[in-house]
Amino acid sequence: MKWLLILLLGLNAYAEETDVSFSTALSEMIASDVDVRVQQTNVSASEAQIFAARGAFFPTLSLQAQQQNSGGFNSTNSLSQGQVYSAVANWNVFRWGSDRAALTAAFSDRDQKRLGYEDTHLQAETKAATALFNLFRDQMRIEVFKRLEDNAQKFLEIAKSRYEKSLLAKEEMDKIAIDANNAEARRADAQLLFNQSRATVEGLLGHSRVKSEWPWEKRLSVDGVKKILEASPKSALETRPDYLSAKATLETEDARSRSKFRNMFPTVDINFTESQVEMGGSSANAWQGIATLTIPLFSGYKDYTSYRVQAETKNAAEIRLQQMERDIGGSVKSVQDSFKLAVQQYQTRIKNLNLAKHLLEQDAARFKIGRVDANELNLDLQRVTEAELLALDGVNQAHLALMNLEHAFGHRVE
Repeated sequence: MKWLLILLLGLNAYAEETDVSFSTALSEMIASDVDVRVQQTNVSASEAQIFAARGAFFPTLSLQAQQQNSGGFNSTNSLSQGQVYSAVANWNVFRWGSDRAALTAAFSDRDQKRLGYEDTHLQAETKAATALFNLFRDQMRIEVFKRLEDNAQKFLEIAKSRYEKSLLAKEEMDKIAIDANNAEARRADAQLLFNQSRATVEGLLGHSRVKSEWPWEKRLSVDGVKKILEASPKSALETRPDYLSAKATLETEDARSRSKFRNMFPTVDINFTESQVEMGGSSANAWQGIATLTIPLFSGYKDYTSYRVQAETKNAAEIRLQQMERDIGGSVKSVQDSFKLAVQQYQTRIKNLNLAKHLLEQDAARFKIGRVDANELNLDLQRVTEAELLALDGVNQAHLALMNLEHAFGHRVE
């Protein structure tokens, strides 16, 4: 039994330390995002408002109980006591469509909240993916500078060996020693940046145990997203949740404005009351039906002011929608061009890196036999390091460009 417990504890510890995939980490970060969770509650609240708006079409029912005590100066000079029990129904029969407009506003508001949730999800995906990409990039930068440091140390050992054999001047050996120390310093700087990126991911995910992998490399080509690249910017208006949310907001404010306006017109109400009266030891049943026509004449401008405020709110929503339409037209074109450039740079930088590595391998072999001096070797090392860093920035930028391209048309990447 003891060995089984030890085995289970070991497996549990291994599971806790296992790195999660990018997709898993991204999903968990989005699910725990505060703004996403708040939007979920807003959607639930808007659905509850629909029930309230529908309730305006139904009568209200209530039960009442009254205790009556009365007395006066009469022949008996007695005190009368009694109870009245009533069932009351009130029904708003006609409101000039104010209640219907309020229901339309409730449905539009529900749609706006759902679209707002989708837009918030895309924003959370951008924030989470960017944090993960920065983590991957900074972790790989450490590996780049570690290779630079290892190569510098290896060449320093070769230089020392050649110096001891009087095949290399001391100044040349000192140059390589300085390069090795500089490589160590650059790796330390990269570690500081990685610590910051790791802290950001831990704040969003709870840990930073994520596999360092670029998840969308197979999609980093113009042919892979050809349909989106060739789409017109105006087509994005049909799928972008932020634009559709703004459009739903306008519809909501317009319906509310119509509801406020119609509240200033006459209304018709029906009231029905069924009562049982118990007084002085006797009881009686009674009923009463009342139809009421209410014509508003003057309310201190309250109704009119409420309508005017709502009308201006609608106008503001319309202005924002028009401005968003213009902004989206320009931003979509910019995102499409940026993706093309990012992919082109990514592919070029990979080819450049392979060439730089090949040159370093050749000069490293020549250095061992004294055909290349320390300066040339250092230039090769720096060239490879710079190419690796540019390649990392290139793949990072290409991933961000792909995400921005998908989001520009309202699509989730994962």
